[in-house]
Amino acid sequence: MDEPGLPRFEKVVERFPETVFIGHGPAWWQNISAEVDLAGPSYPTGKVVAGGALPRLLADYENVYADLSANSGYNALARDLDNAREFLQRHSQKILFGTDLLRRNQELPILDFLGEFNLDAETYRLISHANAQRLLGIASQ
Repeated sequence: MDEPGLPRFEKVVERFPETVFIGHGPAWWQNISAEVDLAGPSYPTGKVVAGGALPRLLADYENVYADLSANSGYNALARDLDNAREFLQRHSQKILFGTDLLRRNQELPILDFLGEFNLDAETYRLISHANAQRLLGIASQ
């Protein structure tokens, strides 16, 4: 596991600029905040502290994306709704909706969250499918 601020991840991203990296999981999403406690809960609560590594990495590196699958992405957004709105709008071209596991009748809180968050149509389109289509080279229908 990397340290708070993801310095080792950033070195790899810099070393391989032609490789697309998609961040995912609790340790990734904890870094939405500048306050990261790796000894604490995997899904932290409370307001996001400005200056987190994740928003900076998304802004600074063309090859870094964020995946909302599982509960870690949902938790990172739902813990601070004001930050979530700004984060989703600012990084709308770098965020991917996904599920790392899908089974019948599975609850997907991130799907409901995105649907009820009243994002503008373009932000929702990018996050829900267009970004993934672009990365995977899939033509839109």
